Amino acid sequence: MGARWHSYANWLPVNRAMPFWLPIPDKREIPPFTLAHALGSGWMWQIPTQNRIGCRYVYSDSHIGPDEARREVESILGNPIDPAPTSEFVPADSTTPGSATV
Repeated sequence: MGARWHSYANWLPVNRAMPFWLPIPDKREIPPFTLAHALGSGWMWQIPTQNRIGCRYVYSDSHIGPDEARREVESILGNPIDPAPTSEFVPADSTTPGSATV
């Protein structure tokens, strides 16, 4: 509500986000941390929840398209993924902490 944003686009040249989810293997303890991996045109993070692992690959569409991004993730993970449609990603943070979460 009226939050102002500080862009990091000059330092983080990523502009697309591809969300997807991974199952938590049976009888495996859920990790209590987020994993982040540098990939060829951006980075991928994995955030575990009780029911699944939420993932997102943020990348630069000046370097790869959504199909190439999907193939890159699949080659890293070693299995196919079923991503949701990609969306715009803006690397930024709020200049007024807490105001952007209301």
